Amino acid sequence: MILLKNVANLKQFPQNNLEKQNTFRILTYNIKNTDMKQYIRILEVPFYLLVIALACLERGNTGVAVMLILVSVGRLIVNSVTDEFNYKR
Repeated sequence: MILLKNVANLKQFPQNNLEKQNTFRILTYNIKNTDMKQYIRILEVPFYLLVIALACLERGNTGVAVMLILVSVGRLIVNSVTDEFNYKR
C-alpha cells in the first residue's frame, strides 16, 4: 500500500530539468525567506533598545544606557528562546 502511494506521488513531481530547477529555486527561496523573517523578529526590538542605549551613552546618561543594554540583552535571550513557540509554522 505504501509503495502504491509513493508511485502515485512520483507523477506529481516535475519531469524535466527546467521544472526541477524552478521547483528547487522556489523551495529554497521560501526557506531563506522564512529564516530571514525569523531573524528579523528576534533581533528587531533588542536592536532598537541598543540604539537608544548608545544615544543615551553619547549624551552622558550612563545609568539609563546600562539599564537599556541589560534589557536589550535580556530581550534578545527571551526572543530567541520563545520565537519557535510564539510563531509556529
